[in-house]
Amino acid sequence: MNRENRELVTSVDKHVVLIKSWLTEKENRLIQKFWAKQTKISENADFGNLEDSDVKIDITSSPELILDYYDILIEAYVYSVDESTEGVLEKIQDFRKEEYKEVTAFIQKLQEEEKKTTLKTVPIIGESSISEDQN
Repeated sequence: MNRENRELVTSVDKHVVLIKSWLTEKENRLIQKFWAKQTKISENADFGNLEDSDVKIDITSSPELILDYYDILIEAYVYSVDESTEGVLEKIQDFRKEEYKEVTAFIQKLQEEEKKTTLKTVPIIGESSISEDQN
């Protein structure tokens, strides 16, 4: 698979981190599974007609989950560290804490860009470009 990577050079020790510019569905599943495990659905929910109020995601009960989430992001997005694709999570965990934060902030910024692009290009279900008045 050929895809563009983005390069991040850390500010202190000048590590070169290549970050995937987009994820495959398989890579994205790591992130989806994390959030699905944190999702609670109301006992009284009608699964045929779920309301936003029926679905709750709560990670406040275990702040450790935030650290797990960052690990999942790194595993999904980071292609290589200093030209090596082996053990990227461990290598980044060995960075200085400010450089670790640079990597996670870079990934989160990339996710935000991806969300904006997706929202512009994916049609909303139920919308139609065909007018009902056409005969």
